[in-house]
Amino acid sequence: MSDLVRVLGTSPPSTLASGNSVAPTPLQRETLHGPPKPSDVLHAVRRRWWLILIMGVLASAGVMVFAWRTIPVEYTATAWLQVSLERPRVLFDTKDDDPLLRNRQTQTTLVTSNRVLTAALQRPGISQLPYIRNQVDPIMWLRRNLRVRFADQAEILEISMTGGDPEQIAAIVNAVKDAYMSEVGDVSRNYALERKKLLEANYAQTLELVKKRDQRYRELANAVGSADSEVARKKALTALETLADHRKHVNELRQQISGLERRIAILQSRLRYMEEHRPQTSEEERRQRDEAVIQQIVENALRADPWIAAAQARLSYLETRWFEERQRAAQGEKAPSAQRIQEEMETLRKGLEQRRAELTPQLVEFAREQLAKGRAVAPPTETEQIQAEIAQAELEKAVLEDELKVALEQFEKEAAEAEQLGKYSADLEAERAEVERLKAIAARMGDELERWNIELAAPPRVRVLEEASTPRISNINDKYRLVSFLGLMAFLGTGAAVVLLDFFLRPVSSAYQISYGLGLPVLGDLPLIERPIMRWMSRNGHMPETMRSVLIESVDQLRTILLHRAERQGLKVVLVTSALAREGKTTLVAQLATSLARAGRRVVVVDGDLRRPRLHRLFRCPLSPGLSELAKNLARPEEIVRNAEIENLYVVTAGHCDGEVLEAVSQGKLDRFLQSLRDQCDLVLVDSSPILTTADALILAHVADSVVLSVIQDKSRLPRVFEAVQRLRSVDLPLLGIVLHGTAPSRYRSYYRSYTIDVESRAAE
Repeated sequence: MSDLVRVLGTSPPSTLASGNSVAPTPLQRETLHGPPKPSDVLHAVRRRWWLILIMGVLASAGVMVFAWRTIPVEYTATAWLQVSLERPRVLFDTKDDDPLLRNRQTQTTLVTSNRVLTAALQRPGISQLPYIRNQVDPIMWLRRNLRVRFADQAEILEISMTGGDPEQIAAIVNAVKDAYMSEVGDVSRNYALERKKLLEANYAQTLELVKKRDQRYRELANAVGSADSEVARKKALTALETLADHRKHVNELRQQISGLERRIAILQSRLRYMEEHRPQTSEEERRQRDEAVIQQIVENALRADPWIAAAQARLSYLETRWFEERQRAAQGEKAPSAQRIQEEMETLRKGLEQRRAELTPQLVEFAREQLAKGRAVAPPTETEQIQAEIAQAELEKAVLEDELKVALEQFEKEAAEAEQLGKYSADLEAERAEVERLKAIAARMGDELERWNIELAAPPRVRVLEEASTPRISNINDKYRLVSFLGLMAFLGTGAAVVLLDFFLRPVSSAYQISYGLGLPVLGDLPLIERPIMRWMSRNGHMPETMRSVLIESVDQLRTILLHRAERQGLKVVLVTSALAREGKTTLVAQLATSLARAGRRVVVVDGDLRRPRLHRLFRCPLSPGLSELAKNLARPEEIVRNAEIENLYVVTAGHCDGEVLEAVSQGKLDRFLQSLRDQCDLVLVDSSPILTTADALILAHVADSVVLSVIQDKSRLPRVFEAVQRLRSVDLPLLGIVLHGTAPSRYRSYYRSYTIDVESRAAE
């Protein structure tokens, strides 16, 4: 028995029970629509290895032939130059180096510039070469085919070209090298000479400017009266600092006066507004203010009375108690305890009112006496406060205006003194600094000119290390490797495409996918007899005894499971079907029926595949009369049940089907006959049509106790199997399990090699 049959009991209960179709679980969705896994790739290679081998070899051969014919055999000619990224020097650093010439990218660009390539084409014999003569734009062709680079980040410039004619490419590379040397090699020296001439001219102009500035400085020193400008500068700075302090003080006084003016204007506007909108006289305001003071004194005295304070606290406590008692008691406010608390609260409120009435006259009289004695002075009115603020602000403004007048007089005096002291000191200092700056520049320029006179004898920046010679070695080895690599990639790509196509089809690879991936029960597996390559057959055309024993034992194991389930669940009629055609259902019915009959069970095999009947060929029975004739009332039940060549095995063929038969089946005219078979035998096996192609299987299935689904490994597709199970569940048909055809015989041979049974001798006994 397959090891996957033994895990049947561990399948999820929800998938084993019959019922309506449900949404796929995450594991089922991953199995049906998930990405490929390594095991899927291995199964695809196992199934399609012959297709991968044939198509891969053809694709690889085609790619290799095409690559061999299209990839040319080429030679490479190379010239080497040493390019110093920094200008060579004898002793000094003259800082005359062009930053562009220090850049490797600049050097490589100069080699392929129009100027260099044009000069190369003008070399003798270059323009007559076939490579050049056949080009519409020779310069563009040279720029596209020349390879210019610095080797390993060093100062070695490599100029190379690859082509089929070694002599032509060597001549072209040397021409480009010579053009680069003549057009660019002397650029650095010419650049240095131009810079030196420019520096000499600037040096002469600087000396003349120093002379003029020095004369101007002497004239300003005579006008100040002192050649030392430092003394005059310090006096002028002191006067300027004093003048700045006075200016700051004047600005602060002006800001303060401006702020007071804005404040006075705001207060006056507010006073006018109050006079317009509050017409009461000052006497009325004062009386209202006195009354407010008296009322405040009375309220403060009442709050300070001990009896009133205690009564208020007691009243708050009783209110809390009354609220709690009302919530607690079932009668609410009518509860006796709540009424007692409420009566006490009313008594306290009356006492408080009486106490206030007794104390208020006395307190009012006391407050009037205190107000008359001046102990309770009333605060000034708002109008009086605003008038007092206006008077204070005007006084402060007058004081600040006097201070501003004195400060302005002092500022004018100090400004006159600073102007007299700083008349020429600023110009004198600026002129002195300019003369010193120009003298320093002239000194540096003179030193640089002396260095250049020495460094002009330095060696050139570019020199030839090796000219391009005619190459003798081609890229034939690289061509071999590239063609082999392309052939390998073509083979692998073809294999990947076949594997991907196989994965998109999602064939059933193993019972593990059905049991754990789809969560469906697996009854067992059988080796597949019909194979494209008949390696199981012996030379005389018969099946070897070892393979025959394996097949019989596999069917017997399946029979044992079926009988066990039939006894436990009371199964009498079992429908055997498949998702699509040619998935082993008819073969399964025949093998299972033969095994049951051999075990002594009375078995009736019904060919319910009316459209494509097969059972009559396997059991060598006439096709008619059968179910079709019974449905049309052309035959009786006892006429269509035939004895097979095997004892205890009876066969009901399909008969000749037409539209009338299919209509009769859909109307249930065969139900009574199928139900009658339950009492005549131990088990009825119905071979029906595929579930996904016709409705016949679902019509016949309602008279069955359970359904067995036949699946062929490497042929049946997982989505179709799952869809067939969902169709069964949608009509409440219980799925007994799935039988997988196509298990490799090698998994049995290691066990059965020592236990091979002679089936013929066993049958004879």
